[in-house]
Amino acid sequence: MNETSIGRYCSFYEIFIERKELHNTYTSGSRKEFSLDFDIDLSKEFIKEHKLNMKYPRGSKYIVIATHDVDNIYPSLGIIKYYVKKNPLKAMSYFIGRIRGSKHLFLNLNKIVELELNKGFKSSFYLLVSDRDVVPFYKSYYGDKKVYEEIGRIRDKVEFGLHTGYYSYDDLGLIIEEKKRVEELVGKRIYGVRNHYLNFKVPSTWRLLVSAGFLYDTTLGFNKGFGYWNKMCHPYIPYDPGRKEWISIWELPLTIMDRGLINADIDPGDFFEKYRAFIEKASKYGCFIVLLWHNDILFDPRFKKYGELYWRLVDYALENEGAVLNSMEALNVWLKTLE
Repeated sequence: MNETSIGRYCSFYEIFIERKELHNTYTSGSRKEFSLDFDIDLSKEFIKEHKLNMKYPRGSKYIVIATHDVDNIYPSLGIIKYYVKKNPLKAMSYFIGRIRGSKHLFLNLNKIVELELNKGFKSSFYLLVSDRDVVPFYKSYYGDKKVYEEIGRIRDKVEFGLHTGYYSYDDLGLIIEEKKRVEELVGKRIYGVRNHYLNFKVPSTWRLLVSAGFLYDTTLGFNKGFGYWNKMCHPYIPYDPGRKEWISIWELPLTIMDRGLINADIDPGDFFEKYRAFIEKASKYGCFIVLLWHNDILFDPRFKKYGELYWRLVDYALENEGAVLNSMEALNVWLKTLE
């Protein structure tokens, strides 16, 4: 995107930042934790103001971004608890396997990639390589030989990024160290990041991510529910009202997360109908819809309907004038749109 385009893009949002009622929504203030709608008022205003040439792949009218956070490959505490009554021996085996790092229950990255490639798209995987986590009996998969082997199978088939540790989002040293670890694992530079548990300090976390060398972040969303955190359905450049300047990183607004739906006790069937209804609006405004499905949720028997929902969402987009891309592919599409 050239300098003139950036100036035009940023000056438009300055108008909205000056509006008292949108100041906290767009820039700072307490991050809301609950949403049950696809409000895109800010993006609608942007589209009305600027007649953009939506240069989307294959004539598609909106973009679905497929992403996965790889929190865990060993048995989760939840699934261990699930089997305590159903199969105590299995529960004990899973617990020991988690502690020792010997039970690779959710080392399923290659399987996910194969299913997605068969549908004709590539996704983004964000790897969690921190030394500690808020979850008890945490076992990092960094350094696990089987993980190296699995990543070797898919290295050139997907985009990789960093999933910062629970305690890392406001610590530049940890972010830089974890970024190096992921780049060592995947054998190439990474450009994107999402923070574990969606932890974020606005706007300081953006500044740390810039210092660590990231091009984009895709954290800002809802831990409970779904929707657009700041009423924007397009990638945007964050603004720091304290310093009165733009921060040189792109934010891809997280829209739908598996655990957000689970935490809000939203029925997958009911949600799919909400999604279908929103697609009409998404098509009109060229929206970007960021999906986050964890690798374990996709194969966890406790959440079978939520795992199936992911495939329903991408299939519906592919069959109804949408393009399904990974984060970096989608950002490149947006940059061309703004040229």
